[in-house]
Amino acid sequence: MKTIAEAAALIAGGRLSPVEATEEMLGRIDTIDLRLSSYITVLGDRALERARRAEAEIASGNYIGPLHGMPVGVKDLLEMDGIRTTAGSRALYEWVPDRDATVVTRLEDAGAVILGKLNQTEFAMAWYHPTMPVPKNPWAEDRWSGASSSGTGVAVAAGLAMAGIGSDTGGSIRLPSACCGVTGIKPTYGLVSRHGVFPLANSLDTVGPMARTVEDAAIMLDAMAGFDPADPVSAIAEAGGYAAAAAADPAAAGGMRVGVDRRYCERDVDPEVSRLVLAAIETLGDLGAELVEVEVPALEDEVETWMTVTSVDALMSHRDLFAERRDDYGPFAQLLERAQGTRPEDYALARDRGRQFAGRLRRVFEEVDVIACPSLATLPVPTNDDGTGNFEGEGPWYRFTVPYNFSRSPTVSVPCGLSEGGLPASLQLVGRHFDERSIIALGAAFQGATTWHEMHPPGLGTE
Repeated sequence: MKTIAEAAALIAGGRLSPVEATEEMLGRIDTIDLRLSSYITVLGDRALERARRAEAEIASGNYIGPLHGMPVGVKDLLEMDGIRTTAGSRALYEWVPDRDATVVTRLEDAGAVILGKLNQTEFAMAWYHPTMPVPKNPWAEDRWSGASSSGTGVAVAAGLAMAGIGSDTGGSIRLPSACCGVTGIKPTYGLVSRHGVFPLANSLDTVGPMARTVEDAAIMLDAMAGFDPADPVSAIAEAGGYAAAAAADPAAAGGMRVGVDRRYCERDVDPEVSRLVLAAIETLGDLGAELVEVEVPALEDEVETWMTVTSVDALMSHRDLFAERRDDYGPFAQLLERAQGTRPEDYALARDRGRQFAGRLRRVFEEVDVIACPSLATLPVPTNDDGTGNFEGEGPWYRFTVPYNFSRSPTVSVPCGLSEGGLPASLQLVGRHFDERSIIALGAAFQGATTWHEMHPPGLGTE
């Protein structure tokens, strides 16, 4: 299976047809996704019409860039005009928006062909609605596929989309990237518009790309990022140049100061994950990065802090819908009911804990350019009957994701090895606010020196 960068060169040169590429993807979805359930809605006719349009534009000399004619998927939180958008819940099962999310508009303006809406947990929390299909991890179907943006991770790993869009409030780009062995970028809060994206927690939500490689994800981010007046928290910051950063000479890693906290990478972490992540960090050193010992601060009471903020923010977004459609909600209702009993002072305390963590982390970035750590503390765990991960006996698996939503830091997650049982592990690179280019350059340099991003789940014809 080719990368976006490889396929784009062929499309630009007239050696690959966008229509044929789209037909191939739709054919794979028709067969493979019957088992994996990575899509909620497939837009076959619409995608082929868009692919024919792109092919005609390119044939007439109007090639506009690497996403022109490229088949991708978007998470079912993103609104598309005239297209059902469920957010993974029966409460919105027949909802048909009359507008496009800004991210959808920007991808299509860049020429992307949207194959369909990707599966997810109910309203992007931890649980699946009991009447909705559960995405299956293509590496091992009895293993967790990473919660909220799981459909995106599964589709990219299984070769059912060249790339996809996920969202991340507490780890939902990084967790499925880790579980499915793909690359994910969680941008700085505010870099990518959330306009037209159904919220989980407005104060923490981010939207970002997932793909086979850092370069592919950076190509997607170039199209998505930038100020949007329709999003009240959209940042006025310099955006773009991400694909160029990914395509830089691997020597770009030289001179970067990479913070390493070995205790942080080992405490309550699966030993195989620690071994693979620490070996990946040594590879960064071999590439010329300066490895600097640091102490990564802790987010106080991290899971309680995150649950308090997320539940109250979610209740604000769901007040009217929850009152009208309570019986159609699945387990997500538990989160909203929790919020109804939360005292204002507890919410304020949780928000303050997040701000304090962010302040302590900023001081670490006075010493280093990037922090390296796992994306997920475990290998993909077995699933429970409802599709959630069975973390019984595991440590605090969320410890490498939740804090960086509170700090609003950009991160890149890259595959960094396979366990003895053939399951993927993931390295996370955390950067300064709006310094996506540094973590992208470092992640791309790592992928230039390794082949873990080239690994594919067996038996799916993606080799």
